[in-house]
Parts: sequence; C-alpha cells; structure tokens
Amino acid sequence: MDWLTPIVAWVEQGKPPTKVIASQTANNSASGGFSNPTQGSTSSNANIVRTRPIFPYPMQARYNGTLSIDDAANFVGVMPSQTPNDHIDWIGNDLFQPQ
Repeated sequence: MDWLTPIVAWVEQGKPPTKVIASQTANNSASGGFSNPTQGSTSSNANIVRTRPIFPYPMQARYNGTLSIDDAANFVGVMPSQTPNDHIDWIGNDLFQPQ
C-alpha cells in the first residue's frame, strides 16, 4: 500500500483521501511498516493476507456481510450510530481559542 501518494495529494492539491487501504502480511507486518511507510513490496512483505480500509474519523469500516472478511473491498465506510464526544478537558484548554 502506498500511503504517501494520497497524503501528497491532500497537502499539495487539497484533496483529502476518502479512504486508505491497510494490509497485513503473512509475517504480521503492517503494509510498508511505520518506520518507512513508503517502502514498496519486498520479499518480507509481498504475501498480503488481509486488507482493511481506513476511513476519515469518525467514520468506521463495516463489513458488508458478503465474501471474505480479509478483503478491504467487502467493507463500507459508515458513520457511528452515536457521535463520539471528542471534547477533552486538559490543562492547555485556555491556551487555544477556536478560530
């Protein structure tokens, strides 16, 4: 999975990704690894065993009920039934004012 291309398009063209696809390989490594997310497929990560879509927060991936649960194509993005309470009281609240 190429994570860099959708991020570059977001930054340079103002086009946020609607989803990105994460993958898991046979040796349990995430796609590209977090230390180098632009790393291409190598012999250690070429055997992908599972993919899942990652949607913009607060959307969640929901299985559509058909075919394999290991294929990102079988998931859709849905909004949660209840809106998450994202307000967190922290000591720095007074330092930032909404624009």
